[in-house]
Amino acid sequence: MKRFSMVTMSIMLLIWLLPTTAKTYRWVDENGVTIYSQSPPPSGEATVIKPPPKPAAAPDEIMKDLKRRQAAMDEANKKKSETAAEKELKAKNEETKKKNCAIARKNLELVKDHPRSRIKQEDGSYKTLSPEERQAEIDKNTKYIEKYCN
Repeated sequence: MKRFSMVTMSIMLLIWLLPTTAKTYRWVDENGVTIYSQSPPPSGEATVIKPPPKPAAAPDEIMKDLKRRQAAMDEANKKKSETAAEKELKAKNEETKKKNCAIARKNLELVKDHPRSRIKQEDGSYKTLSPEERQAEIDKNTKYIEKYCN
């Protein structure tokens, strides 16, 4: 008896799990009205309409994929904006280097060409450089040129 009920339950479960094969028919009646029905028309002339295809993936999987793609796009946009910011910073740094190079060249030229020139001090007074101070200024500006004029 137990075996019979198990077989019966298995068959019922299989029948229940089988997809339904209901067809949908479309036809136009004598008054020109389009009719959709699950039973064929009396005349027998009808078009069988196929059901829409099932989704390729479960909605949860689609949402996970969508979120993964969105995260990848956000990351790419972030890298793109960081790259743009880095380029802008690099351009500013290059411009600053050019300005510093020009200033160092000008200062070196002034110190070399005008040995008795005066330099303005922090307190607003002027001072004539001694030969040692002049050489120190020449060395300092030469280092700045090496640093900024490459």
